[in-house]
Amino acid sequence: MNVHQENSMLREQVRQLSEMIRGTLFEFPREWKLTRAEQRLLNSLYTGSKGFRRHEALIYAVAHSDWANDALLKVQVYKVRKKLKPFGIEIKTVWGEGYELTPASSEIIKRAITSQDQFSITGQSASA
Repeated sequence: MNVHQENSMLREQVRQLSEMIRGTLFEFPREWKLTRAEQRLLNSLYTGSKGFRRHEALIYAVAHSDWANDALLKVQVYKVRKKLKPFGIEIKTVWGEGYELTPASSEIIKRAITSQDQFSITGQSASA
C-alpha cells in the first residue's frame, strides 16, 4: 500500500469514527428547546454505549472540530441539564471520564422520540 492509499484509508476511518461519535440524529421534542449543539450532545449521549460518552468524544460531537475544549463541553452539559431537568432527564458526570444518561433518562428520551415518529407517520405535527 502506498502513502496515498493509506491516507485515503485513514481518512475514511476517521469519517466513520466521527459518525459513530456524533450518533444517529434523532428529532427531540420542540418543547425541550435544544439548540443544534445541545441536540448533538444529547444525540451522542443517547446513542453511546449505555448512554455514556467520553469527554473527548462529546467535545467533538458538540463542536464538530478539534479546537473546542472541556470548558465548552461543561457549558453545553450545564445548559442541557437545566433544560431537560423538568422532563425528568438526568445527565450524570463520570468523573475523569465523561458523562452518561441514567437508564430512566434514556427511557424517557426513547418514549419522546417514538411519540415524535408516530406523529410524523400520521402526518401530524408533534405540537398537535
